[in-house]
Amino acid sequence: MNEREIRCGRCNKPITNKTEVEYSQEYSEFYCKWDCAVEAFFDRARCVPFDFKDKDVEIKRGKFYWK
Repeated sequence: MNEREIRCGRCNKPITNKTEVEYSQEYSEFYCKWDCAVEAFFDRARCVPFDFKDKDVEIKRGKFYWK
């Protein structure tokens, strides 16, 4: 039987019964903790801090609006 150790999809640490285990049904991926899962999701979604340069967004009365 070929055993394959399950590792975190973000940091590559082994998943054990001592780690907090998160599982993404969307990506069929295990994560060793919630932070690793969130970071992986943000990476896949290419989330970055918002930069107003060349964007069609403006702020009026403290709220974001499309130009």
